[in-house]
Amino acid sequence: MNELTKFTKGIWDWEHDDCTSSMIQVDSDIGVSIARLQSENDAYLISAAPEMYELLEFIANAPLAAPHKAVEIKKLLAKARGEL
Repeated sequence: MNELTKFTKGIWDWEHDDCTSSMIQVDSDIGVSIARLQSENDAYLISAAPEMYELLEFIANAPLAAPHKAVEIKKLLAKARGEL
């Protein structure tokens, strides 16, 4: 991610919360709590978010990567940044 993004840096990973087996904690690799969830499927998606954002950002800025999808990708990235 570029320096303009204001997301929690690092790899996001998840594990079952120590307090209860029904909750899942998503944390960054620097110990910042990202989310508490009840679904492992949600945890998979949220923990992949930084990598997905980075790849979409790369595709949106690559000249020939996906010209027919560039506008949609840029809108999605803006939505992820809270700009839409």
